[in-house]
Amino acid sequence: MLDDDDRDVAAAATTALGNYGPAAARLAPNFLKAFHAALIRGDSTRGDALALTLHRVLPNAAHRVKEHFAEIDAELLHIATEYVEDASASAVEETTDSTDE
Repeated sequence: MLDDDDRDVAAAATTALGNYGPAAARLAPNFLKAFHAALIRGDSTRGDALALTLHRVLPNAAHRVKEHFAEIDAELLHIATEYVEDASASAVEETTDSTDE
């Protein structure tokens, strides 16, 4: 479902699996494959969602993304790294906002 043509289905699957946190780590190859496909298509919405899911699921998401893209393409590596760094910053903001309430 991560690669579903219907964006709503793909977004729902990505979000749902991300909510499992590290318990969904075994699905990392699937997330990376879908993330790669989203970046190739230029689908920033799906790329953002998958980057956030990778951050939630993998404690070492930035490292895993670098490993995945390093042998593929330097430009994609750069873009993917930016997405994951932005997701990490967003997750920190979410945590800060929820603790402030």
